[in-house]
Amino acid sequence: MKLYQDIHSMPLSRYIDCDCDDNLFALIITGNATIEQLNAAWSIIQEQVAEIGGSDTHSLLKSLYKEVNELSLFYQEIHLIVDSLRITLAICIEKSYDLPQEIFDLQKNNHKKLNKYLNSNFKFNIWDVDGYMRDLSGIITRSGSIKIKLDLRMMAYEQVKARVQSSGTSEKRTRQYYDRLLINISDHSKYEIAEDITVSKFFERVKRYTDYCKTLQSKLK
Repeated sequence: MKLYQDIHSMPLSRYIDCDCDDNLFALIITGNATIEQLNAAWSIIQEQVAEIGGSDTHSLLKSLYKEVNELSLFYQEIHLIVDSLRITLAICIEKSYDLPQEIFDLQKNNHKKLNKYLNSNFKFNIWDVDGYMRDLSGIITRSGSIKIKLDLRMMAYEQVKARVQSSGTSEKRTRQYYDRLLINISDHSKYEIAEDITVSKFFERVKRYTDYCKTLQSKLK
């Protein structure tokens, strides 16, 4: 399965299908995709388009989106390592600690990684089962601060995203809207610009045409 998620390769015609007709299946290049995957890809496309506008709000939205993703991956990694340490202990008990040295080295590296991530000093003595389990619980407790930070950043992201969406035009854009834009920027560029243009190039031309019109307006005042 492959989807359009980059405005530098996505044809404007596909973007218009999504924007005017709510046909998110136009994002599919090959294979099949779920509605959730299509919505996620469309959100990425919209954020890239918004960024071309260069507003501070859109820059903030992009920054929050990146931070939410990084925190989410960080939180997931911590819990994956904790699960790995639990499994290692269970195997040690089952095999009466008769295991290759590589297993103990991996366990040691994992617990060092967790201590570094969370600025902690848990011992994770694999020979002390009760202490080992207490250390795992301690790590989970300390990781709660990351979850709180993630939740707060997610709330901020959703608030800014709603602000960006509400600041747009209240009327749904139509194909006639895009036809007029294409004609205007074609006239301005002195050559025809068709719907096979990429989304990034189209909106960059729209931005330059808008700036040109603003310059003309200021001269007439």
